[in-house]
Amino acid sequence: MNIGLRQAISRKEQKLESRIFCLKNGPVRVYGAVDIEDANGRHTITTSMVHELCRCGASRVAPFCDGSHENISFVSE
Repeated sequence: MNIGLRQAISRKEQKLESRIFCLKNGPVRVYGAVDIEDANGRHTITTSMVHELCRCGASRVAPFCDGSHENISFVSE
């Protein structure tokens, strides 16, 4: 990896510090500002510091969680 690319990645990581947790039978909870890209290439740069991302596939507001996992009795592995 060249030095310029490494420095660019380092700056981006500093701006997007985050922590990610998989909740049992629920969404992925992300703490910190992040840039989320969906399957169509659309970006959402979040401004709040806590986000929940769908893992069950039933959310009507994907990629974000809307609580649908409770209605379909989603069980995580």
